[in-house]
Amino acid sequence: AVLLGALFTVGALLFPQQVTAVFSKGSAELTALAVPGLMLYFLNYLVSGVNLLLIARFAAAERSRDAAVLSRLRGVILVVPCAVVLANIFELTGLWLAVPTAEVLSLLCGLYLLYLEKKREKIDKERAGLNYDEENFLIRLPANLAEIVTEGSALHHCVGGYTDRHASGSTTIMFLRRKSEPDKPFYTIEVNNGN
Repeated sequence: AVLLGALFTVGALLFPQQVTAVFSKGSAELTALAVPGLMLYFLNYLVSGVNLLLIARFAAAERSRDAAVLSRLRGVILVVPCAVVLANIFELTGLWLAVPTAEVLSLLCGLYLLYLEKKREKIDKERAGLNYDEENFLIRLPANLAEIVTEGSALHHCVGGYTDRHASGSTTIMFLRRKSEPDKPFYTIEVNNGN
């Protein structure tokens, strides 16, 4: 995707008149108007390939929410505000820059989501040895954040509001279970990680 985006960009930069002629049907006026814009617009293909790879990576890692957010950011949510703001500042040139700017902003968001994923993986690795099992009881980490909310609801306490703190690593939520009923909430443990 990145290589294809680079090829599109190079093609537009090297042959802007020929590319524009495909869409302008030979109109010299339209070609003169579109050539500078086309060169700006095609810059988005350098970044869009990376964004598409990030979206595919999130989807493959079963992070469909992150994939959907990034897809919507680059396709809809950021394009309109970028067009309005940039057109007010740079007029027609701003319109041509709206999509490349939305792609760059989406890339920054995607990289931040990737950073958060790596941070969560590090936290999960540090917590890996915390599960405990003995004859009558077991202590385990939640399988996911939704399980913390379910635990709080089942035991009628506030742990459901701790999902952000658990995800960030500032606290660790664990479940104490009877060995005979490992899926039934029994007792919730919070370990403050000293942050």
